[in-house]
Amino acid sequence: MEKTLKILGVSGWGIPEDWYGHLIQNNFPNALVDSTYPSDPFDSEEAQYILKSSSYDLIIAYSLGSLWILTHKAFIPEKTRVTLLAPILAYPKESELGGKTSLTQLKYLSRAIKRKGSEPVLNEFYLDCRLSAPQITGNSPFCSTPLLQGLNFLETGVADLGKARDCLAIMGEKDVLLDFNIIRRLLPNLVVVPNAGHDPELLIQTLARELRLSSK
Repeated sequence: MEKTLKILGVSGWGIPEDWYGHLIQNNFPNALVDSTYPSDPFDSEEAQYILKSSSYDLIIAYSLGSLWILTHKAFIPEKTRVTLLAPILAYPKESELGGKTSLTQLKYLSRAIKRKGSEPVLNEFYLDCRLSAPQITGNSPFCSTPLLQGLNFLETGVADLGKARDCLAIMGEKDVLLDFNIIRRLLPNLVVVPNAGHDPELLIQTLARELRLSSK
């Protein structure tokens, strides 16, 4: 009998983990899917607990989740395959590693969360990035603290390019947050999806297709 695939989805900044896990489940209907979002991306103990708590066959890390996975990749068993969607190697534009957002913009976002709270900032983020994530309507899965910690992580985190090149990476040609031309130079095997943006849905669909092709 064929083994059931066990998948861990690691969602991105402001992306509800249950919604992200649902997208993965839709494209891997026979898999057992868990999804998570690190409450503190800097916390190595949290990362170790999440990544060593179960024996996953595949990790699908998206956006901030990709930078988090690369930061804590030492905790992932060797047999687990890691894939990166909308891969972040370093988020600030000033790092020249593919991010389009300036440090000034990141700091403004932090101030906006402190001033307005998470709900309006998340809804604006979804709209600006053309994300199909459900709008926040008062029952936000995110309070301000993990969002601010995530922004701090995005301000300072830098991926090990060697670890990133070991992973299958996929991003959209029209991603408003990441420059595929720069990232493709750094990750020569990057799969670029035409007409896709930062929304994970088309990226997950492409990943499922790539894995089916590679298994034949």
